[in-house]
Amino acid sequence: MRINPGPFEPFVYFLQTRAGFRIVAIGGLVLFTILFFSIAWAHGAGYAIFGLILLAAMLAAWRFGGTGAGVGESVSTLQMAFAAIYILYGLIWMWHRPALGLLFTLWVPLALLSATSPPEASARTEKPE
Repeated sequence: MRINPGPFEPFVYFLQTRAGFRIVAIGGLVLFTILFFSIAWAHGAGYAIFGLILLAAMLAAWRFGGTGAGVGESVSTLQMAFAAIYILYGLIWMWHRPALGLLFTLWVPLALLSATSPPEASARTEKPE
């Protein structure tokens, strides 16, 4: 059973469109990545370099993990693990500036929501009889 988003239903459906995903998830990721790398760099180059290595590992897992027809559970788990570690790394640095930390914390669920398919997407596929 799907949870009814109430008055936020149009917003939820927009987040689950391709345009919504690009604006909210990818745009927010780029913006917040620049912001928390600048904060990390101000505290030391090593922190920023660690973040760049983590970002490269996350992007490599996403890029090369989904090249086959079927993505295995271990590959999917690795991708999610890198994404979670990267978000935690971002949370640590963004909360050095409380207003940015609050914005980043509010952005994370919106990005996750925009990365999901709309509920009716599975209804479009043919069901076996």
